[in-house]
Amino acid sequence: MFFSRQVPFALAALSLAGCSQDLADPAAEGATDNSVQSLASADLALSDGTAAGTATLSEAEGGTALEIAVSGIEPGEHGFHLHQIGQCDAPDFKSAGKDSPAGSHLGDLPNLSIGDDGTGSLTVPVQGEKAQFMEWLFDADGTAIMIHAGPDDYRTDPTGDAGARVACGVLTKA
Repeated sequence: MFFSRQVPFALAALSLAGCSQDLADPAAEGATDNSVQSLASADLALSDGTAAGTATLSEAEGGTALEIAVSGIEPGEHGFHLHQIGQCDAPDFKSAGKDSPAGSHLGDLPNLSIGDDGTGSLTVPVQGEKAQFMEWLFDADGTAIMIHAGPDDYRTDPTGDAGARVACGVLTKA
């Protein structure tokens, strides 16, 4: 299920004291100091194929971030992960990859909080060299974004005790 590859891709949310890194290229076509450039996105779906939201990896002057906005998910806290294979075969989404034998890993993201109306959003700053994490995300088999039925405890193998996989989307380059 989780990424077990060790790469220099760290989520700033896992070390909130970390500094933002300016990864934007102002010389890029159409870029301005305040522009946001989409690097990748994923359309998430529930196991029955119902649209569940989007995830977008983008960069701006302040750095790179992964942003997710979902709907139709049960209220509460949900584990939210990057899975090692860019495939989301319903109904169980097991095609998105295997468990990490090493426990907590770099694909772990903060829990996603869903409100009583079934919607939620989260922005996770990404730290690291853009070329390295893009290579990691878009290797030969790609990357999936997964939402689980319950919260991740960041300790228990194999899923952080987050339960079933309830929504999935495959990241594609912009």
